[in-house]
Amino acid sequence: STEKSDVILQPLQHLQGYLLSSSCTFVSQAGNTYISIKTVPPRPSVGKEVTFIPVGSMENVSLCWWYRGPIQKKNEIVTYQTSPVLRVNYSNAYTGREQIQLDCSLSITNLTFRDNGFYAILKKRTVQNAYDKGEVLLKITGK
Repeated sequence: STEKSDVILQPLQHLQGYLLSSSCTFVSQAGNTYISIKTVPPRPSVGKEVTFIPVGSMENVSLCWWYRGPIQKKNEIVTYQTSPVLRVNYSNAYTGREQIQLDCSLSITNLTFRDNGFYAILKKRTVQNAYDKGEVLLKITGK
């Protein structure tokens, strides 16, 4: 079924285009992985907190990026560097309510309806310069 593989490859093609445009390095699709993200709680409400937990190991992960919307510099919330030293840099889309955890999970406190939308994570693995990418839709309920 070609349609299913096109759906799976499409995010990786977008990822590849972003990486080419932002760092001028070619990343082969073969080394990239699409990962799922668990939302805790599954149906967060206004004024509460949500945590996005990327599924998978942190083994050989050197960097994590979280984005509010598509993977573009203007949508970057935070960059978390795990090696050689731990470093956290908050970026353009940071509102002061986001916090990154050691496992690259992202928590957002005091949720508002403006937080609704897609969030994306990009994890860079040190092995073969490969990337993991995941997306999640946040849909906030009323109080």
